[in-house]
Amino acid sequence: MASVSNTESDEFVVDRILYKGVYNRKTMYLVKWMGYDNTDNTWEPSSNMQNCKELVSTFNQWFKHYDLPVQKLTAAVVANPQIATQQNNHLMDRNVVTTQLWGLVSEGFRAGMVRF
Repeated sequence: MASVSNTESDEFVVDRILYKGVYNRKTMYLVKWMGYDNTDNTWEPSSNMQNCKELVSTFNQWFKHYDLPVQKLTAAVVANPQIATQQNNHLMDRNVVTTQLWGLVSEGFRAGMVRF
């Protein structure tokens, strides 16, 4: 399982990465947490994603393969991840993405880090 620790005792499990962007010259990932709904999504800097390098790597391959734009994030979007969640939900919509994409994504996330 991919996890991110915010303290020594608290560990959150990444359900999926929804999007990425750049804020203050740092790559940020929009993270959906396992066991939480979309209102609890957060933007996490790549430095916080060390426990889920495989997930990040697969997501980046997918992102590059489909030539998705990396947006510059504003402070308002970073402070309110629900804005980006709503704007980018179509990227993970089964009715929009091709069967090939879902094959790639499910292969990369086979370790149970993401459930579809």
